[in-house]
Amino acid sequence: MTNNQTAVGLSKLIERKILVCPHCGQYLAQRGKSLVCGASHSFDVARQGYVNLAAHSHKVPSSKTASAKAVAAKTAATAATAAAAAATAAAAAAAAAAATAATAATAATAATATAAAAEVPSVKVDDAGACYSADFVQARRAAIERGFFEALVSTIAALLKKYCGKGSLSILDAGCGEGSFFDLLAKQLLASGFANPICLGIDLAVPGIRYAASHFRDHAWCVADLARIPCKANSLDVVLNILSPANYLEFSRILKPDGILIKVVPTTSHLCEMRHFLRGETAFSNTRVVEHFGASVKMLELLLVESCVPCGNEGAERLFHMTPLSWHATQAQYQEFVLNPPENLTVSFEILVAQIAKKESPF
Repeated sequence: MTNNQTAVGLSKLIERKILVCPHCGQYLAQRGKSLVCGASHSFDVARQGYVNLAAHSHKVPSSKTASAKAVAAKTAATAATAAAAAATAAAAAAAAAAATAATAATAATAATATAAAAEVPSVKVDDAGACYSADFVQARRAAIERGFFEALVSTIAALLKKYCGKGSLSILDAGCGEGSFFDLLAKQLLASGFANPICLGIDLAVPGIRYAASHFRDHAWCVADLARIPCKANSLDVVLNILSPANYLEFSRILKPDGILIKVVPTTSHLCEMRHFLRGETAFSNTRVVEHFGASVKMLELLLVESCVPCGNEGAERLFHMTPLSWHATQAQYQEFVLNPPENLTVSFEILVAQIAKKESPF
């Protein structure tokens, strides 16, 4: 799909005036191969049909380029002056350190230890998108074909029918990953008689969004941050938050007054067979997540959805790769799991359904 063929989902969002600039909150309109707001913040539509609306992603309009260069030059000059001052201060500090060599040596040792610890980075999958490899994406698709999310999708579709009827819904999947779950749900809604839902998926992981836009072209896909969701206030019927972090203030802002939030978390028995194999444990707790949800929103109901998915030798490799549990597994653990897999894997989720108390919003 080319830029001129802006994704069907993006076009619907623009027509409905749902999509807004993450910087100023003004509506986005299509201008050539870009989306542009009234303040001239511009965002290119990628060849695959998605748009990057993360807070740092807009282009400086050409009419402001000279001004921007002037500001950059001034900033560089200021930085040079500061660097010179720092060099002078460093020289003075070096002279002082020479007078107290023993103390300086001790401080240097401590500083080295601190620096070494700082060099060990924490893993932030959503920031880097590093784990959205080809193996992971293919594994997710294979897991869906084996019915991994079938019970969950059917239950969410029934909940949307219960609370929203069968009208044309506008739905956000906040933390959509590579989009396969959201597309499966959209197809289920259409099969259940829903009138052509408008689906927007957002995630910070660019590889996941790129895959979603390339394969599921009827929906809208954006690289975006939960801290600044690029949707107009009171514009969406449903927010889905599936196995992802949440921002209830933003969810409250973008949902309509009667809008529905559906959050899904794994239970203590979810993938217990794999967890026991990899970590020697069978349980974990999402109690704090559920308690925070209850404190932040008006809980309507909580449901348990649990099933067993066949694993065996045929499905072990794909099922292993499709879960974050495998991201830190060793090659030896992978080979052992594939050679001696459990017969079934337990798939167990809690579905939390809520409405959010509305608050005033600047957008």
